[in-house]
Amino acid sequence: PQPQPQPQPQPNITPSLPATAQLLESANAQVSLRQAELLMVENELNGIHQRLGEIRTGAKGNIWVRNVNSHQKLTALSTGESQTSGFKQNVHSLQIGADAAATDKVRLGGFVGHSQATIDFNNHYGNGKVKGQTIGVYGTYMADNGVYLDNIAQYSRLTADSNHTEKQRYNAYTLSSEIGKQFQLAGAWTVTPQAQLAWTHINGKEKEDSLSAISSRVGLRLAKTFELKQGWKLQPYAEANAITTRHHQSDINYRGTQLNVESYRDRFTSAIGFNAGLGNHRIGLEVNRADGKHIKQPFGVQAVYRFQW
Repeated sequence: PQPQPQPQPQPNITPSLPATAQLLESANAQVSLRQAELLMVENELNGIHQRLGEIRTGAKGNIWVRNVNSHQKLTALSTGESQTSGFKQNVHSLQIGADAAATDKVRLGGFVGHSQATIDFNNHYGNGKVKGQTIGVYGTYMADNGVYLDNIAQYSRLTADSNHTEKQRYNAYTLSSEIGKQFQLAGAWTVTPQAQLAWTHINGKEKEDSLSAISSRVGLRLAKTFELKQGWKLQPYAEANAITTRHHQSDINYRGTQLNVESYRDRFTSAIGFNAGLGNHRIGLEVNRADGKHIKQPFGVQAVYRFQW
């Protein structure tokens, strides 16, 4: 009799799928929106610190308005045993505030703001948006030797949704301090080393942990003042900063699976701009960018108008 053919052993193949394919659209949106919420709060805070740099000395009172626009990209980040898709977002914000001199060295003020981010989750993951309404107070102290201290307390009411998730509302609280020293150099040049530390807390929901983050920044600002004809003053400047953001473990419970909200960590920012003034009027314009391993901002533009008396 002929021997019976033996069946060939089947190779043991472990399926290999792209990590992003393991996340459903709704899970990806939930994690990514939390990252976008924190980015929005940081963007609002950066605008206020820039504002304080303009008013530490000078007029008794100021009313100001600032418009900030930027395009940001966040890479795919690990979450659970998978990773998010990453996203691109366009951020627009408008801030209005006023301040006055309490003493010859101390200024106090307040502000309100509105921000909106339109988010494109990469590949087939859809889109979303985050909106923020902000109110805050600030104070700045500047000593005769050029040392200054800026403090900000800010509250934001955030709304986040996407085409895969329901609308959610959050409360965000931020405290920030910046210290530095302005050195007066020959030829109307100034150089200002500075350091900032900020804490942000965004509340959670039934299946979302709260999100608390610490952001630190060290940087240097170089500026020169020109006295022009007809009373104009012009101050071009350049600035460079190193920023890092870390937050405590924050998870989203998605259908029994814990998905962590990963931090986007370090980046380097650079900016060039100018402030100009005539009489009671001041205008300013800045162009900036940010480069990091996980987050990039190809461009950002800030414009400000200030009336002082």
